Amino acid sequence: MEAQVVGQEKLMIDVKRKKDGMARGLGKVIGYTVGIIGIIISCLLFATIIGIFPGITLFFGSLGIIYLSSGKQQVKCPHCQKRQPVVKGVENFKCSKCQNLTVVNWK
Repeated sequence: MEAQVVGQEKLMIDVKRKKDGMARGLGKVIGYTVGIIGIIISCLLFATIIGIFPGITLFFGSLGIIYLSSGKQQVKCPHCQKRQPVVKGVENFKCSKCQNLTVVNWK
């Protein structure tokens, strides 16, 4: 992982994308399926007056399941050396510790 200067507080790093295993792929499919079914059920609950509050809870819970199912990889911030999870394929991330923007070049 080599850092290149892009701007004043921006660095660009090259990160090798790790392959997911078979179990991780199956977990992604199950997570996305459960999340989409939860969103559909929450939309049906929104239609009723009684089901609005459970529908809101189910909707945000389903979005959380879909987010957790997306593939993440640990990346080290070139500014402060903190390791943090980054969704695979994103173009950049903002470090939670030093608040600096880092551009990611996936290989």
